[in-house]
Amino acid sequence: MTEPCTRIQACLADYLEQNLEPSECAEVAAHLAVCEVCRQEYRRLEQVLHLLQQWAPTVPTDALWQAIQAKLPRSSASPHRWGYALIGSAAAILTLIAIWQWGQPKPPPPITTQFRAEPFYRAHFDWAPHSEAVNLHLSLASGGL
Repeated sequence: MTEPCTRIQACLADYLEQNLEPSECAEVAAHLAVCEVCRQEYRRLEQVLHLLQQWAPTVPTDALWQAIQAKLPRSSASPHRWGYALIGSAAAILTLIAIWQWGQPKPPPPITTQFRAEPFYRAHFDWAPHSEAVNLHLSLASGGL
């Protein structure tokens, strides 16, 4: 197929429906007068358009719609479906919260201060009976024996 035929056949549907500019319409008509291949394609498109214009789909009657509705289940949303939907929604929300929490910056660790236990032991030294390990610890903590 030649380049003019390709271009003309691309315009045939618009030509048939009279959607072309007058200059384009004249160009297509002149080409169809001399080209048998394009003229055959034009006739095929004419037949299709003619068949489409004759065809009218049947419109369902009210009785048919009522018969279809009678065969459909009464309730398409059972309580189980609602339960599954709620459980799925809750799981999705908890997942999003977990992801959000995981992405948050971690708080810094608490500041640790040096705890001196020596005053505590000294306060109880007088009244509490101590083992030798406690006495040794108190002695070492205070700087010696």
